[in-house]
Amino acid sequence: MAAMASELTTPVQHIQHERFTAKQHGYQLEYLSLDLSGNIAVSGYHSSGRTYIDLYSRNNSDSRDKLKLCYSKEFEKYSYYRYRYVSFFDKNVSKLVTCIGDKIEIIDTKNESKVLRSCRVNGVTRCLAVREGEIFIGLVESQTVLVFNNDLKETRKIRIKGIKDGDWPLDLQVIKDIVFLCTATRLGWYDRVLSLSVYDGSIVSEYTDTTGKYRNEEAYSMAVSEVMNLVAVSWVGRRIIVYSLNKNKKSFLVFDVDNYVTRIRISDRDRMIITGNTATGEIQMYSLEQLFSFEAMKRTLAYIVSPEEFEDLRKYFGVTGEEMRRLETGDEDKKLSDKEHTVREMECLLTVIEEKGLLSTYNVDKLTDAVSTIGDEIRISDLKGPMEGYSIHSKNMKLIRAEMMTRQKAWEDERNQLSSKLETAESEVKRSVEDRSLVGSEVTRDERGAILAAEFGRLTVAIAEQLRLDDCLRLAKFCNIPASDCDSVLRVSLIESPGMKLLDVLKKRKLINIFDVTNLQKALAVLQLEAVNYDLVAPYQEKIDKEQYELYKVEEIYTWEEIDAFVNATKDLSAQRQIRDSQTSPIDDTETEYASQTEAQDEDRGSFLGGRHHQLYIEHSIGREGGTIQLANVSLTVPPDALHESHVIALSVMNESPFPLDREVDTARMTPLIKLEPLGLMFKKSLQLNIPHSALISEPEHHDVIIYSGQIEDSSDSIRWTEERSIPRQLKEKSVTVDIQCLTYLSASLVSQTSALPLFIVRAVPFVDGVRNTDDDIILTICFCSDSDAEYNMLLSDYNTKLPLEQYSTIQLCRHPERDEDDAGFLSVTVTSYNNTYVPDADQAVKQFSISHLCTASRVSHQLRLQKNKDIDRDDVQVLLTFSQSERTSTKIFMKTRIKDLMISQESEDFLIGSVFTVLKPYNELKANISSMLGKYHCKKLATCFDLTPAELERVENDASPGRMLMEILDEREKIMPQKMFDLYQGLKVCHLDKIARLVFEYIEKNSNETQQEKHKKEKDKCAKGIPENASVSQRTLQKRQDRRSQIDKSVQTTVTVTSSSSDSVLKMLNEELCLDEDKTSDTLSVTHHPYTTLKWIKEYFGVMRYMLPIFVDGILQTQRGVFTLPRVFKN
Repeated sequence: MAAMASELTTPVQHIQHERFTAKQHGYQLEYLSLDLSGNIAVSGYHSSGRTYIDLYSRNNSDSRDKLKLCYSKEFEKYSYYRYRYVSFFDKNVSKLVTCIGDKIEIIDTKNESKVLRSCRVNGVTRCLAVREGEIFIGLVESQTVLVFNNDLKETRKIRIKGIKDGDWPLDLQVIKDIVFLCTATRLGWYDRVLSLSVYDGSIVSEYTDTTGKYRNEEAYSMAVSEVMNLVAVSWVGRRIIVYSLNKNKKSFLVFDVDNYVTRIRISDRDRMIITGNTATGEIQMYSLEQLFSFEAMKRTLAYIVSPEEFEDLRKYFGVTGEEMRRLETGDEDKKLSDKEHTVREMECLLTVIEEKGLLSTYNVDKLTDAVSTIGDEIRISDLKGPMEGYSIHSKNMKLIRAEMMTRQKAWEDERNQLSSKLETAESEVKRSVEDRSLVGSEVTRDERGAILAAEFGRLTVAIAEQLRLDDCLRLAKFCNIPASDCDSVLRVSLIESPGMKLLDVLKKRKLINIFDVTNLQKALAVLQLEAVNYDLVAPYQEKIDKEQYELYKVEEIYTWEEIDAFVNATKDLSAQRQIRDSQTSPIDDTETEYASQTEAQDEDRGSFLGGRHHQLYIEHSIGREGGTIQLANVSLTVPPDALHESHVIALSVMNESPFPLDREVDTARMTPLIKLEPLGLMFKKSLQLNIPHSALISEPEHHDVIIYSGQIEDSSDSIRWTEERSIPRQLKEKSVTVDIQCLTYLSASLVSQTSALPLFIVRAVPFVDGVRNTDDDIILTICFCSDSDAEYNMLLSDYNTKLPLEQYSTIQLCRHPERDEDDAGFLSVTVTSYNNTYVPDADQAVKQFSISHLCTASRVSHQLRLQKNKDIDRDDVQVLLTFSQSERTSTKIFMKTRIKDLMISQESEDFLIGSVFTVLKPYNELKANISSMLGKYHCKKLATCFDLTPAELERVENDASPGRMLMEILDEREKIMPQKMFDLYQGLKVCHLDKIARLVFEYIEKNSNETQQEKHKKEKDKCAKGIPENASVSQRTLQKRQDRRSQIDKSVQTTVTVTSSSSDSVLKMLNEELCLDEDKTSDTLSVTHHPYTTLKWIKEYFGVMRYMLPIFVDGILQTQRGVFTLPRVFKN
C-alpha cells in the first residue's frame, strides 16, 4: 500500500507536437483553448521570438476520431513580446481570437490568417477567455480584467478586489457571471485560484490544496466545466485536484501525473481532462470515467480524511494497532510530514478494511443500486397522485372543448346575420346624406364634425398662403400676443410658413377654433385684407351652425363697432396724408420738429441695437439680505449677511480677453474670462459662482478643473494669474461651480486624466435680417453659443429683431491645445449659393473661427452680406452653410425660404423690439443731471479715471458744457451704458463727488429692482394660463365669471394691504365702507366682508383702470379663501 500514494495516472490519449522534435529546438507551449466540439487550439513561441498557433480538430464533429492537425501558422516577431494566447471566437472553428503584447486580433484561419478586426490595449496581455460574445483579457502587473465586444470595443473593466498588491491574472476562465482565474506575483511566482463576480470583481470563493503536499500559493493552471459542475486545478504541475462547483467547493478527486502540466482544460464533449506540457509540447487526455474509479475513490479518501475522522473510522471497523503496524515501513515513515503521515495511515486502514472484506467494488455497486431502486420507488409514489388528477382534468377539458365548439358555431351564424343588416343600413344612410350641405340637419354629428374639421384645415392652409411675415406680426400685435410668444412665427422655413405658425398660436391661445373665426375676421379687416376675408373666412363662418357657434364661442377681443371705427379712422388718416402730400406748401415747423425727433429716435435705436443690447455686463446693488446676479448663464450667489453694507456688484463675461494671457492659463481654458467688481472686495461668507462650459464630459471622475485668479499689477496694466489650489470647486457635465470670498478675475482650465483630446460641443445658429423690399440684399448672421437650451433661448431673445432658422445645428469640436496656429485649430465656415439668387462676396464666402475662441467664449458671431443677383428673377433664397474642422468631419445647414417670408415693416420691427428702449429715457435723464452738476475741474479729474486720450480731453475742456461733452464721449466709447454704470460710480467715488455718485447708485438700485420685478412678472404670467398679456376681456366673459363666483360664501376673511403712505382719509373711508377693525400696529387691515364689495370700493377710491379690472378680479379669486394682496400699482 505504500506505493499507492505515488501511483501515477496514465492518460488515455496524447498528442505530440510536430514542432517539438529532436531536430527542432527552442519551441515552448504557452496556451490551450477548447471549444464545445472538443477542438483544441494551441499557441506558443520559439526562442527566436517567432510565435505560432496550431489547431487540432476532427473531420466530423460528432465522431470519436482522434484529433488531427488542420491548421498551423507561424507569426513574425512582434517587438519584444513572445507570449501569444489564443481562443475560439465563436462556434465557427475558422475564427480565432489571439493576443500578444498590447495587440488583440480576430483572424480567419481559412483565409490565409486574414486579420478581420484588431485593437490595442494600454498594457501587456497575459491571458484571455471568450464567453457569449464577450472577450475577457487579463493584463500583466494589472489587477484589472478588460471586457470587449465582438467589434473589439472595450465595454467595461472588472477590477479584481481582495488580492495582493502587484498580483495579476495568469490563467482565465469565465462561466455565467463568475470569472475563474489563477494569479501570479510580480516576481513571477505562481499564486492563488479565485472565483470573482463579473460585475464588481469581488472574491466569491478560493480553492486550496487539500492534500497538504504543496503550498496553497502554487497553482499553475485551472479549468472549469459548467456541464459537469467541476473545477480542476494543477498544483505545481504535478498533482491535479478536482473540486465541486457547488457552494461547498469540496475536493473529491486527486491524482498525480508524470508530466509537468502548465495548462489544463476540461472537455465537456469527451468528458476528459486535457493537459499541456510547456517544454515537450505533449498534450495528454485523462478520461474522467476512469478517474472516478474505486481505486481513485480510495486514494482521494485518504487525502481528505482528517486525523480525528481517521481514529473514528479505525474504531468503527475494529482495526487494531498491530494490524496497522504490519503494513508500515519504519525509516520511510519518519521522513514524512504530519499530513503525509496521516495519508499513509489512512491508506493502511483502507487496505486492512479491504482485506477483511468490509470494503470492495461489489459492495459499493450493490449499495448504489439499492439506493437507486429506493429513489425510483419514492418518485413513482409521488407521481401517482398528480397523474390521477391529470386524467380527471383531461376528461373535463374534452367536455368543455365540445361545448365551446357548439357556441362558436352559433356565434358565427349570428355575426353573419348582423353583418348583412349593417351593410344594408350603411348603404341607406349613404344614399340619404348625398348632396347634403355642410350643416344639413340630416347629417350625423360625427360626420358633421369630420367635414367641418377638413374644411377648417383647408381654410387655415389657404389663409397662411396669403399672409406675409409682416402681416403675421401685425396680426399678432392686434390679437395682443406678446412678442416673446412669436418666436415660432419668426423661424425661417420653407416647410411651414409664418402664417401657419401664427394660426397655430391663435388656436393654442383659444382666440379662434373650428366653430368661431370672428377674431380672425376682425384682424384681417383692420389690416385691410378684405380679399382674404371675402373669399375665405366669411363663407366658412356662414356655414357654422348657430347653436354650435354660441356653445363654442371664443372670447371677443374687440366688437365690430370698435373695428369699424378704427378702420374708418385709419382711412381718414390715409386720405389726409394723401391730401397733405399733394399740396406744394412747405412743411410747417411742427412737422419739421416731429420729423427731426423721429429721425433722432431711429438713430438712438440703431446705435443701441448696434452694440449695447448684447453686452455681457451686468451690475446690481446687493445688501445684507444677499441676492443673485445672473448673466449669460453665469450666476453669482451672495448669501445673507455676507456684506456689512450695500454694494454695487458688477459681473462681466469676457468672450475675448482685452489683455494677453499666460500660456498655462490659456492652453486648456474651458470657460470665458469672468471679471467681478469691485476688485478685491472681501466677503464674510463664501460666494458661489457657477460658470457654464461647452466641454463634452461623459465621465467627470476622469477630469478635473484648475481655477486661476487674476489681480492687476500695481506697476502696469497686466494681470498676474495665480493657481488657486484651496478653492472648493466642482466640475459638472455642463458647468463649473466655484466658492470664492474675494471679487477678482477668474478663469477655469480643464485637466483630463486620459490621453484623449478634449471635445467641445457648440450650437451654430444662423439669423437673417428682415428686408423692406424684394431687391434688398440679405444680411446673414452666424452665431455660436454653448450647447444649452438656456443659452440658446437667451441668444434668440437678444436677436429678437432677426429671423432665426427653423433648427440649429450641433457641432463637435476637437481641441488641440498645442496646435492652435495650424488648420486643426480653426473651424471653417463656407457659404454657397444654390440658385445664384443671392451670392456672398468672394472674401466673405469662407470664414475661419479659432477653435480655442469657440470653446471658451459664451458667444461668437459673424455677419456677412448676400448680394441680390439682378439678372435672376426668383422669389426664393437657397444658401448652404458648411462647417468643417477637417476634411473628414463637416456639418451642413441648408437655408431655403421665400422672399415674402423675410419682408418686415417698421411697425412690425418696433413690435418685436418691445420695451427695449424704455431704459433710454431714465438713462438720458441721468446723463443730463450729471452733466449739469459737473464743472471743468471735475470733468478733468473724472477723465483720468477713464483713460481719455489728449484729443478727447481737449474737446471736453474747450466745450461750453464740459459735463455734457464728457458724457457723450463716455457714451460713444461705451464706457457707460444703460446697464453699465458701475465704472462711472467708482470714478465719482474716487473723485469724492459723493452727491453725484449717490444719483448713480440710486439709478443702479432702481434698475436692479425693476429687473427683479420683470422676472417675477414673467413667472406670474406663466402661472396665469388663459389670460393673454395686456388682453381685454369682454363683458360677456366677465359676467360668466361673476355668475360662477357668486356662490362664494358671503363671510370671507379678506386681507387688504395698504402702504404707510396711504392718507388718513383713505383709511377712514375703508373703515366706514367695510366696517373694518383697524389694527394700529400694522399696515394690514382684517375685514369680514364680501370680496366683490371690496373690489367695488377699490375701483372707486384707487382708480383701477377698466382694462386691468378683469385681471385683478382673477388675481383675487384664484385663492379659495378670498385672501388677496393689493398689487404695487394699486397701493398709492
